[in-house]
Amino acid sequence: MSDSNASHCCAINALTVCQTYLCSAGGDAAIHVWRLGTLAHVATLHGHRGSILTLCTVGNLVMSGGRDNVIRVWDMEAMVCRRTLTGHKNDVLCINSMVNGLGLVYGGSMMPLGQSRGGARSRGGNGSGSDGGVSDGGGNNEV
Repeated sequence: MSDSNASHCCAINALTVCQTYLCSAGGDAAIHVWRLGTLAHVATLHGHRGSILTLCTVGNLVMSGGRDNVIRVWDMEAMVCRRTLTGHKNDVLCINSMVNGLGLVYGGSMMPLGQSRGGARSRGGNGSGSDGGVSDGGGNNEV
């Protein structure tokens, strides 16, 4: 490709498909957006301050998490970050949408998803500093 901004300069850690786009993210702290079918580069999304480790699609939104301890919510129609979910004490290693549509599951620090440091299930994803949890659409992390 002739566009020098259309490639990652580090390893790619995550891929996701959102509507008509393929999104790739990696060690360069950027999300590259490609058009499915042609694989033409559409945009590069910036906002993380470290490697992006995980991507997840929910409707027209892409969630990203990484070494900067935050989850970012990207609107793929406008190609902008709509929300930054803070409060994680360590890397965000995984984000996944729940099949029944109730919310997001996220985790980090090599701990089981949905478990806080004390072993109790964390609900609401309110950015209280737990390293994993479930956002059920309530609290501060409603998407």
